Amino acid sequence: MKIFFLYFFILFLLRNYKRFYITTPITTGNFLLLIAHPDDESMFFGPTLLNLKGKIRIICLSKGNTLLNYTNIRQKELEALCNNYNYNLTMYNFLDNDNWDTQKITDILFYTYLVSPFDTLITFDKNGVSNHKNHISCYKASFLFRNIFKINTMYLKSLNIFQKYILNYRCGVKEYVLKFKDYFSVVKMMSYHRSQLVWFRYLYLMFSSYTSYNTYQN
Repeated sequence: MKIFFLYFFILFLLRNYKRFYITTPITTGNFLLLIAHPDDESMFFGPTLLNLKGKIRIICLSKGNTLLNYTNIRQKELEALCNNYNYNLTMYNFLDNDNWDTQKITDILFYTYLVSPFDTLITFDKNGVSNHKNHISCYKASFLFRNIFKINTMYLKSLNIFQKYILNYRCGVKEYVLKFKDYFSVVKMMSYHRSQLVWFRYLYLMFSSYTSYNTYQN
């Protein structure tokens, strides 16, 4: 039993070592977060959003609907979260897990930038966290966009299974880390998405690196 607790303690230290030495600077500015689905902002970008100060706009490209399941539950959940955190939200109705038109998404970014300029774009990297094709579409559209408007673009680094659930040893251009006392802030964000809180999501909240750290590359 003592050996078990020793292993558990060592694993705890390894998983949380960044919290002991990395101090995340509070970043100010005008930000646009591009996500694919309602709950992406909480599941993957929570540590970032909780460390940003300034104007934050979220573009969510889908309402979580498919051809076989069409409701507005997930839309209302994300709207409630954004109202509480004072995020500006724009939602579109791309079908979940469908093949998305990258040019249409790029046009959405163009229009948004012209109507309400932002200085930093945040989204998924080319591997889309889990190779989800809708996440990858966000990356492709943002890449096309940044080739025309040379604004700061931050791509969330995708992690392998070991890095995601045991030890995230990778470093990036910028890291956002939540202190222990702020961990439940991400849990609170995810609690707005009650329709998505099935059993494995609770395990994700407990063990995923994305609920504690966000590592970015430009």
